[in-house]
Amino acid sequence: MPSGQMHMGHSMVIDQVKWFQELGGDVTIAVADLESQATRGVSLEKGRKIALEEYISHYAALGIDPEKTNVYFQSSRPIVQRLGFQLGKRTNLNEFESIYGFNGETNLAPRSSPTGTSR
Repeated sequence: MPSGQMHMGHSMVIDQVKWFQELGGDVTIAVADLESQATRGVSLEKGRKIALEEYISHYAALGIDPEKTNVYFQSSRPIVQRLGFQLGKRTNLNEFESIYGFNGETNLAPRSSPTGTSR
């Protein structure tokens, strides 16, 4: 989710992703720009800028091979948004509350984004 600067916790994930890539695995970076807008108020334009200038460039600097990496933005994948909508039709509010632990005051916007799992 593009919302700020990278930190040390990101490097552990990148090390693991790099290892999978070195073993021949496919790497796709999903930029949760819709979720960032919904949960943190980051505009899609600013989220794209943060993702490109902060995260993705740092991933390459940490060893992820850009030639073997796919990047997509939630806001640019309507097929994934439609899939999320279809799956959402089969999940009720009680299941959401049990899975994510939120209550009646929780904003549902992040849950409508395809990778919306943060609290």
